[in-house]
Amino acid sequence: MEAPCPLLTPTVEFSVSLIEKTRQRMLKMAEALPPEKLLRIPAGFRNNLLWNLGHVMAVQQNLCYEKSEFPVRVPTYLLTPFRKGTHPGEWSGTMDLEDIKTWLLESVNSLREDLHKNVFAHFTPFETGTGAKIASISDALSFDAWHEAMHLGIMMSMLKLVQA
Repeated sequence: MEAPCPLLTPTVEFSVSLIEKTRQRMLKMAEALPPEKLLRIPAGFRNNLLWNLGHVMAVQQNLCYEKSEFPVRVPTYLLTPFRKGTHPGEWSGTMDLEDIKTWLLESVNSLREDLHKNVFAHFTPFETGTGAKIASISDALSFDAWHEAMHLGIMMSMLKLVQA
């Protein structure tokens, strides 16, 4: 019988479920809009709805995989345009919504698999731009759940403006 993974605590499982539910809500919002509204940058914002979808995925890959010195599970062409500090004006070409949607959900599945495989045993502690000290994968997942929920709130505000 396989020993349970020490990283899969109830808190970690809860954080991953929050990330998944937040992303499902984001996708439901995005799927209800035509592409031009996903790409519109509302007044007072630096980014658009599509950028927010890609951004949460890019940050999660950084927090969990890059900080664990483990290869990311999403193609890098989907991560670079959405990293912290980027914006759609820097994009060359168009972004494929279907590709982003696929990887947004697939990356949660990969995260669960990798937690079961204990690939995050090594983790490089760091401090976020908001001052949170992240010392473990558990901390990273809790922070990521908060970060993704914050972006869901931003998307809900943007949605009102792009539909006006």
